[in-house]
Amino acid sequence: FLPFFVAGMIVKPHHLARLRARTARWLGAGVLVAGLAAVVLLRDDLRKGLFTLDLSYDAMGLSPAGGIAVRVLVLVTGAVGTVAVLALAPATRQWWTYVGQQTMYVYILHAVLINCVRHLDWPDFSGTAPFVGVVLPLIAVAMTLLLASRPVVAATRWLVEPPLVHMLVDPDRARPEGQDASARRRSGSR
Repeated sequence: FLPFFVAGMIVKPHHLARLRARTARWLGAGVLVAGLAAVVLLRDDLRKGLFTLDLSYDAMGLSPAGGIAVRVLVLVTGAVGTVAVLALAPATRQWWTYVGQQTMYVYILHAVLINCVRHLDWPDFSGTAPFVGVVLPLIAVAMTLLLASRPVVAATRWLVEPPLVHMLVDPDRARPEGQDASARRRSGSR
Protein backbone atom coordinates (compact mmCIF):
# COMPACT_ATOMS: atom_id res chain seq x y z
CA PHE A 1 0.00 0.00 0.00
CA LEU A 2 3.07 2.20 -0.15
CA PRO A 3 2.02 3.69 -3.53
CA PHE A 4 -1.02 5.26 -1.84
CA PHE A 5 1.06 6.85 0.91
CA VAL A 6 3.53 8.19 -1.65
CA ALA A 7 0.64 9.59 -3.69
CA GLY A 8 -0.71 11.22 -0.52
CA MET A 9 2.64 12.90 0.04
CA ILE A 10 2.96 14.32 -3.47
CA VAL A 11 -0.65 15.23 -4.32
CA LYS A 12 -1.44 18.89 -3.65
CA PRO A 13 -4.83 20.56 -3.18
CA HIS A 14 -4.91 21.86 -6.76
CA HIS A 15 -4.61 18.26 -8.01
CA LEU A 16 -7.83 17.42 -6.16
CA ALA A 17 -9.81 20.43 -7.37
CA ARG A 18 -11.65 18.45 -10.06
CA LEU A 19 -12.94 16.05 -7.40
CA ARG A 20 -14.99 18.88 -5.86
CA ALA A 21 -17.42 18.96 -8.81
CA ARG A 22 -20.89 17.55 -8.23
CA THR A 23 -20.42 15.05 -11.08
CA ALA A 24 -17.22 13.72 -9.49
CA ARG A 25 -19.01 13.29 -6.17
CA TRP A 26 -21.83 11.30 -7.79
CA LEU A 27 -19.32 9.17 -9.68
CA GLY A 28 -17.38 8.60 -6.46
CA ALA A 29 -20.52 7.46 -4.67
CA GLY A 30 -21.35 5.15 -7.57
CA VAL A 31 -17.87 3.64 -7.57
CA LEU A 32 -18.05 2.93 -3.83
CA VAL A 33 -21.54 1.38 -4.09
CA ALA A 34 -20.36 -0.77 -7.01
CA GLY A 35 -17.26 -1.76 -5.03
CA LEU A 36 -19.36 -2.79 -2.05
CA ALA A 37 -21.64 -4.83 -4.32
CA ALA A 38 -18.63 -6.52 -5.93
CA VAL A 39 -17.19 -7.44 -2.52
CA VAL A 40 -20.52 -8.90 -1.39
CA LEU A 41 -20.95 -10.89 -4.61
CA LEU A 42 -17.33 -12.10 -4.77
CA ARG A 43 -16.68 -12.56 -1.04
CA ASP A 44 -16.14 -16.31 -1.34
CA ASP A 45 -13.57 -15.87 -4.12
CA LEU A 46 -11.61 -13.05 -2.52
CA ARG A 47 -8.66 -14.00 -0.35
CA LYS A 48 -6.72 -11.70 1.94
CA GLY A 49 -3.49 -12.49 0.09
CA LEU A 50 -4.86 -10.82 -3.04
CA PHE A 51 -4.97 -7.50 -1.21
CA THR A 52 -1.94 -7.74 1.04
CA LEU A 53 0.21 -8.79 -1.92
CA ASP A 54 2.13 -11.17 0.33
CA LEU A 55 1.43 -14.47 -1.44
CA SER A 56 3.37 -15.83 -4.37
CA TYR A 57 1.55 -16.30 -7.65
CA ASP A 58 1.85 -20.05 -7.20
CA ALA A 59 0.30 -19.89 -3.71
CA MET A 60 -2.64 -18.00 -5.22
CA GLY A 61 -2.97 -20.65 -7.95
CA LEU A 62 -2.00 -18.21 -10.69
CA SER A 63 0.49 -18.22 -13.52
CA PRO A 64 3.09 -15.43 -13.54
CA ALA A 65 1.09 -13.50 -16.16
CA GLY A 66 -2.16 -14.04 -14.26
CA GLY A 67 -0.53 -13.02 -10.99
CA ILE A 68 0.82 -9.81 -12.48
CA ALA A 69 -2.60 -9.05 -13.97
CA VAL A 70 -4.32 -9.64 -10.61
CA ARG A 71 -1.84 -7.46 -8.72
CA VAL A 72 -2.16 -4.65 -11.24
CA LEU A 73 -5.96 -4.96 -11.04
CA VAL A 74 -5.84 -4.80 -7.22
CA LEU A 75 -3.64 -1.69 -7.27
CA VAL A 76 -5.76 0.03 -9.95
CA THR A 77 -8.95 -0.86 -8.06
CA GLY A 78 -7.41 0.55 -4.88
CA ALA A 79 -6.45 3.74 -6.69
CA VAL A 80 -9.95 4.16 -8.16
CA GLY A 81 -11.49 3.52 -4.73
CA THR A 82 -9.14 6.05 -3.16
CA VAL A 83 -10.12 8.70 -5.72
CA ALA A 84 -13.80 7.88 -5.07
CA VAL A 85 -13.36 8.39 -1.33
CA LEU A 86 -11.48 11.66 -1.96
CA ALA A 87 -14.33 12.85 -4.19
CA LEU A 88 -16.76 12.35 -1.31
CA ALA A 89 -14.50 13.78 1.39
CA PRO A 90 -15.49 17.28 2.50
CA ALA A 91 -13.12 20.08 1.55
CA THR A 92 -13.44 21.76 4.95
CA ARG A 93 -11.79 20.74 8.21
CA GLN A 94 -13.89 18.33 10.25
CA TRP A 95 -13.38 16.69 13.64
CA TRP A 96 -11.81 13.68 11.91
CA THR A 97 -9.31 15.71 9.86
CA TYR A 98 -6.60 15.20 12.49
CA VAL A 99 -7.13 11.43 12.30
CA GLY A 100 -6.67 11.55 8.54
CA GLN A 101 -3.40 13.43 8.97
CA GLN A 102 -2.06 10.64 11.18
CA THR A 103 -2.70 7.66 8.88
CA MET A 104 0.99 6.74 8.73
CA TYR A 105 0.87 6.16 12.50
CA VAL A 106 -2.21 3.96 12.13
CA TYR A 107 -0.65 2.08 9.21
CA ILE A 108 2.60 1.34 11.02
CA LEU A 109 1.35 0.83 14.58
CA HIS A 110 -1.73 -1.29 13.90
CA ALA A 111 0.49 -4.28 13.15
CA VAL A 112 1.82 -4.16 16.72
CA LEU A 113 -1.70 -4.30 18.17
CA ILE A 114 -2.87 -7.01 15.81
CA ASN A 115 0.16 -9.19 16.51
CA CYS A 116 -0.38 -8.80 20.27
CA VAL A 117 -4.00 -9.92 19.88
CA ARG A 118 -2.93 -12.89 17.73
CA HIS A 119 -0.75 -14.16 20.59
CA LEU A 120 -3.59 -14.03 23.12
CA ASP A 121 -5.58 -17.17 23.67
CA TRP A 122 -8.91 -15.70 22.59
CA PRO A 123 -11.53 -17.71 20.70
CA ASP A 124 -11.69 -17.15 16.96
CA PHE A 125 -14.81 -15.13 16.20
CA SER A 126 -13.73 -14.16 12.70
CA GLY A 127 -16.22 -16.42 10.92
CA THR A 128 -19.34 -15.30 12.76
CA ALA A 129 -21.62 -12.83 11.00
CA PRO A 130 -22.20 -10.35 13.86
CA PHE A 131 -18.47 -10.18 14.50
CA VAL A 132 -17.49 -9.55 10.90
CA GLY A 133 -20.36 -7.19 10.10
CA VAL A 134 -20.62 -5.13 13.30
CA VAL A 135 -18.00 -5.79 15.94
CA LEU A 136 -14.90 -5.91 13.72
CA PRO A 137 -15.63 -2.55 12.04
CA LEU A 138 -16.23 -0.97 15.47
CA ILE A 139 -12.93 -2.38 16.72
CA ALA A 140 -11.19 -1.04 13.60
CA VAL A 141 -12.62 2.46 14.14
CA ALA A 142 -11.67 2.42 17.83
CA MET A 143 -8.15 1.21 16.99
CA THR A 144 -7.78 3.93 14.34
CA LEU A 145 -8.89 6.64 16.76
CA LEU A 146 -6.52 5.32 19.43
CA LEU A 147 -3.49 5.08 17.14
CA ALA A 148 -4.12 8.53 15.66
CA SER A 149 -4.65 10.16 19.06
CA ARG A 150 -2.33 12.95 20.13
CA PRO A 151 -0.78 10.98 23.03
CA VAL A 152 0.06 7.97 20.84
CA VAL A 153 1.42 10.19 18.06
CA ALA A 154 3.56 12.13 20.55
CA ALA A 155 4.89 8.94 22.16
CA THR A 156 5.75 7.21 18.86
CA ARG A 157 6.87 10.12 16.66
CA TRP A 158 10.52 9.02 17.06
CA LEU A 159 9.60 5.67 15.48
CA VAL A 160 7.18 6.75 12.74
CA GLU A 161 8.86 10.03 11.79
CA PRO A 162 12.47 9.70 12.92
CA PRO A 163 14.48 12.94 12.73
CA LEU A 164 16.66 11.89 9.82
CA VAL A 165 16.49 15.03 7.68
CA HIS A 166 20.10 15.91 8.51
CA MET A 167 21.14 12.50 7.16
CA LEU A 168 19.06 12.75 3.99
CA VAL A 169 19.45 16.37 2.90
CA ASP A 170 22.76 18.05 2.15
CA PRO A 171 22.40 21.57 3.66
CA ASP A 172 24.60 23.08 0.92
CA ARG A 173 22.39 21.66 -1.84
CA ALA A 174 19.16 22.68 -0.07
CA ARG A 175 20.04 26.39 -0.20
CA PRO A 176 18.45 28.54 -2.89
CA GLU A 177 20.94 29.62 -5.54
CA GLY A 178 23.14 32.50 -4.38
CA GLN A 179 21.87 32.59 -0.80
CA ASP A 180 24.08 31.58 2.07
CA ALA A 181 23.00 30.70 5.63
CA SER A 182 23.60 34.21 7.03
CA ALA A 183 21.46 35.77 4.29
CA ARG A 184 18.66 33.31 5.04
CA ARG A 185 18.81 34.17 8.76
CA ARG A 186 18.58 37.90 7.99
CA SER A 187 15.61 37.36 5.68
CA GLY A 188 13.85 35.15 8.24
CA SER A 189 13.75 32.03 6.04
CA ARG A 190 15.35 28.74 6.99
